[in-house]
Amino acid sequence: MTQTDRMHERLEVFVGRWINEGVTAGGDVRVVTSDTYEWAPGGCFLVHTAHGRIGDTAVGGIEIIGADPRNGSYRCEFFDSRGNVSSQVLVERDGVWIWVGDGARCTLMISDDGLEMAAHHERQVDNRGWEPAMDVTLRRTA
Repeated sequence: MTQTDRMHERLEVFVGRWINEGVTAGGDVRVVTSDTYEWAPGGCFLVHTAHGRIGDTAVGGIEIIGADPRNGSYRCEFFDSRGNVSSQVLVERDGVWIWVGDGARCTLMISDDGLEMAAHHERQVDNRGWEPAMDVTLRRTA
């Protein structure tokens, strides 16, 4: 088994359908989305689609995740419903997954049974550091 094959196996924890619920920083705006992670034809890339609302605002997009065996991380490209494109690097260390890119960071922990994921989103403010953006819990539905 190659390093790329092992990296693809690690992404399998995301495959499925998820309902996300949470709040923005301060707890004042509700977040509800549905996310689907599935393998693209050929099994080399994970496709993540998201639809939902942050408060009264419709949100969504498509993310493509691929292994980068040169450094043991993953490259992610996210295309949102407003026409924006962002790039992130995804790493996994001891069961904790971290996306970082374009002034945003998400730290995600998966429950032992694989049925829930807790995601803490942060944003970078004026290069002074990170501040909370939102916290959501993803629950596997299929």
